[in-house]
Amino acid sequence: MAGCFPLRTQDGDEGGEIWYTPHLNREFMLEARVIDPITANAALRRAGMEEAF
Repeated sequence: MAGCFPLRTQDGDEGGEIWYTPHLNREFMLEARVIDPITANAALRRAGMEEAF
């Protein structure tokens, strides 16, 4: 919806995905499990979007 798209998956203990945000013209990590509002808002900030939770 905001123009972000996944680039690749992140290997390791936590997993997750690497996404690209055109708003900031950079990559950011999205955790595999977003289970609370703090983590969700942190992901939105990394994507260059406003907090929503």
